[in-house]
Amino acid sequence: MIDRTIGYFLITTELGKGGMGVVCRAHDTHLDRDVALKFLPPHLTADKTANARFIHETKAASSLQHPAICTTARPKTARPIWSCPVTREKPWLND
Repeated sequence: MIDRTIGYFLITTELGKGGMGVVCRAHDTHLDRDVALKFLPPHLTADKTANARFIHETKAASSLQHPAICTTARPKTARPIWSCPVTREKPWLND
């Protein structure tokens, strides 16, 4: 998946993976910024329950506002993904 382009995102690094997805660092070529993208694993993209959980997770994350929680966006792509900006500073660690 590294060095692949999905939509307007260039995948640069895999950050982690688990049962409900893969998280990658990518470059948003439209906004010229680095983002984290979360994908449903390919074997779950046709699973209606997994898609519903993924959308629920996206909505839950997007409803929260805190420096330690990313704001999400759901880009229009064929494969279910959501993105959030990658930040270098962590101001909440200074609390």
